[in-house]
Parts: sequence; structure tokens; C-alpha cells
Amino acid sequence: MNEFNELIPVEKLEIKKLTTSIVTDNSSIKYLAIVGLLIGAAILTVYLVKRERERKYLLDKRHPNPQLGR
Repeated sequence: MNEFNELIPVEKLEIKKLTTSIVTDNSSIKYLAIVGLLIGAAILTVYLVKRERERKYLLDKRHPNPQLGR
């Protein structure tokens, strides 16, 4: 056992355990994935709404009242 401790210091083993527990923790990965999807959906929605408003504004600017046929 002493030979093993000399080959791999205990501090490195503890760091390795900590990093593998963070990476393999499925609940945190699922949580981060859901949060990422929600943020992405919010950004996409804002972008599409702004684009649609700008398109309608430009159409109204060209033809103030499309029902009159001007």
C-alpha cells in the first residue's frame, strides 16, 4: 500500500475524484441542458419578434395603407 501512495500522491486522487463526480453527475448535466435550451429559445424568440416588427414597419413605410391600393 505504501508503494501505491508513493506512485500516485493522495492529493491527485482527490482532485480526480472531484472532477469525475462533477462530469458524471447526470442531474446537473440535465439541468444545464434545460437551462441552455430555455435561454436559446428566449434569444431566438426575441430575434424573430424583432425581425417581424422591422419587416412590418418597412412594409407600412412603403405602403401606408395597403387596403387603399396606393
